[in-house]
Amino acid sequence: MNTEGILGYALGHYMLIGQHDVDQQCFQAGDVFEVRIGGEWQAVRMVSGGYKGWYFVKADGQRVRPALGMKARLADV
Repeated sequence: MNTEGILGYALGHYMLIGQHDVDQQCFQAGDVFEVRIGGEWQAVRMVSGGYKGWYFVKADGQRVRPALGMKARLADV
């Protein structure tokens, strides 16, 4: 089962906001989930860069800045 929604930001953390506002998952550094990039779901790991802010690391090592409203999901593997 997948939990799908969009990325939001509040109180210094990115979060997955589901279809209902009460369906929220706060991401911490090290969390692994999937985001929609270039029309494809890609696994990413959330990383905190300190003063440089939050970013994702893709499976190929590329760093990507999160964007509010970006589609994201938690996938049970």
